[in-house]
Amino acid sequence: MIASCSIIVRKPLANEAATLGIRAAWAMFTNASIEVKLILMSDGVYSILGKAGYVSNLFKRFLQEGGEIYAVREDLAARGIDDASLPEGVTILEGDKVFDVLEETESVMTF
Repeated sequence: MIASCSIIVRKPLANEAATLGIRAAWAMFTNASIEVKLILMSDGVYSILGKAGYVSNLFKRFLQEGGEIYAVREDLAARGIDDASLPEGVTILEGDKVFDVLEETESVMTF
C-alpha cells in the first residue's frame, strides 16, 4: 500500500473530474491515512475560490485536518486570481517547484 500521493487537479470545478480529484484526496487522507498533497494547476485553481457547497466544504475540512493544498502561482495570475482571495492554509507554489512536491510522494494522480 502506498503511504503518500500527490493529486493534481487541472480541470475547472464544473468538470466532474475536478470533483473526483478533490474527493479522492479527501478519501485517501481521511480514510486510508495516506499523506496527500493536492496541487491545483491550470483551470483547477478555480476550484479553491470558496464558493459555498460540497467542494468548498471538502477543502475546508481537508485543510482543518492538516491536508496540504498547493496552487500554482502562474496559473492563478493567468486567471486573474489574487493570492489574497485564497483560503488560509493554501500554499502558493511557483510552477518550477511542482516537480519538487511530486518527488516527495510515492504516487501521482491527475484529474
